[in-house]
Amino acid sequence: MLTRHWDTSFESLFYSFSPFIAVYDKSQMNKNEDIGLSEKEQQVIDKAEEYLIGRTNLKGTIVQIPEQVDAVELSKILKVEITKLLEESYIIAEELGITIIDEFQPLRSELIEQLCIEFDTDYEIKKIEEKELFPRPPIVTIMGHVDHGKTTLVDAFRDSNLVDQEYGAITQTTAAFSFETHSGHFVTFIDTPGHEVFDGMRLRGAKATDIVVVVISAIEGIQKQTIEVFDLIKKYDLPLVIAINKVDRDYADPEAVMLNLIEYGFDVDEIGGEIPTARISALKKTGMEELEEKIITLAESLELKAPHDCITECLIVESSIDEDSSQVIASVVVRKGVLSVGDAFI
Repeated sequence: MLTRHWDTSFESLFYSFSPFIAVYDKSQMNKNEDIGLSEKEQQVIDKAEEYLIGRTNLKGTIVQIPEQVDAVELSKILKVEITKLLEESYIIAEELGITIIDEFQPLRSELIEQLCIEFDTDYEIKKIEEKELFPRPPIVTIMGHVDHGKTTLVDAFRDSNLVDQEYGAITQTTAAFSFETHSGHFVTFIDTPGHEVFDGMRLRGAKATDIVVVVISAIEGIQKQTIEVFDLIKKYDLPLVIAINKVDRDYADPEAVMLNLIEYGFDVDEIGGEIPTARISALKKTGMEELEEKIITLAESLELKAPHDCITECLIVESSIDEDSSQVIASVVVRKGVLSVGDAFI
């Protein structure tokens, strides 16, 4: 018989029923008159029952978990609410020294193991065979301070002139482009705004990226938004390449920029460090081959691969409403799977 000891906290009440998985009397739980449940208390019982039945179905079974799984997928597999799983993920990740960017980030094996222990689930990892994984182009995000030449750099790579289309020559959106470089490599570039009011857009770019290219003016050096980018790189442990731009201009001092980078903890390759650095003029397209080579070399070292035969997963980096058709237009980066022209997705 279920005794009536109610807690003021809905969540603590909800999860307090877990010890009763094998012993509660369903008929008694559903009879308000037997134990005098109020309507609100009965709603809690119904939710608790739904939770317990879901958890009971996992008892005595070995759950198959894909080698590459994010928090959203894992919550469905473990039949745990996503908010609860994320709450535990952040706690465990902090103990393990792991940074979680968002719920769509692939979880590391040690974190999956601890989550399965926390939610009392026997599991085994379903390995993805090498033949099921395919090399994918790197996602490279261009970041840096306003007016240091980020969009001009993208223009130099793709032989376009986007900068002339921007209001006040300042990027105000997060744009994504996939194209073949002059060396024959396919790369997806994300161009982010540098102005301080667009910090949310820069964070969105950081979440999507494999590599960050930090553009720094050889004249102005490290500025406020540059430092903000450095903080994002350190927080999320992002691979980076540094492009020192405008080296063709009067008063350019790339050596001073490199020495300044050391003060922020970035030891560049030109002075004995490991961080790839290139001196460029995006406007005159000089130094571009060296920068491209360093981006591709870093991407190859990351061994970027993704499955094709799976549910397609994309990250929306920008969306807008077309004034003529009133349809929503979005720029998305495909993280895994295949997105073809004409596909509908949520």
